Amino acid sequence: MEIKVTKEEIFNNPNDYELGRLVRRKYWEEHEKQIMENPDEHVGLVIGEDGSVRRVVRPHEMSQTCSICGEPTYMISTEHLIGYNHMECVLRQDNEYDTCVVCGRETSYKRTTPIDLRVGYIEGAGQTCDGTCRKG
Repeated sequence: MEIKVTKEEIFNNPNDYELGRLVRRKYWEEHEKQIMENPDEHVGLVIGEDGSVRRVVRPHEMSQTCSICGEPTYMISTEHLIGYNHMECVLRQDNEYDTCVVCGRETSYKRTTPIDLRVGYIEGAGQTCDGTCRKG
């Protein structure tokens, strides 16, 4: 495999970190081109809330996908990941409140609140308002 970086790309990337990121991205793009030679491979689909296909995921990407946004993480440095999730997605999610699994309303608990400190949490199901909510 050969990766080419132009003189302009070197000068347009202000530091070694940015240049390394560019080279890594080019490597994975070239790697993906080589994998794409087999058109019969199975793929996964990331479906948006509106039901449309947001992304086609190749087999080698399936285990390396952010579980929060559904985007691939195989090309991203592990310094910017928490597990296979984007650090940005995890931090954004830290400020979001859990929703009730019964009625769908926002609860008073952040998603990062440990379950042993919550009232109305049902293991295997999720957070409820207070046990008295009704759907609808």
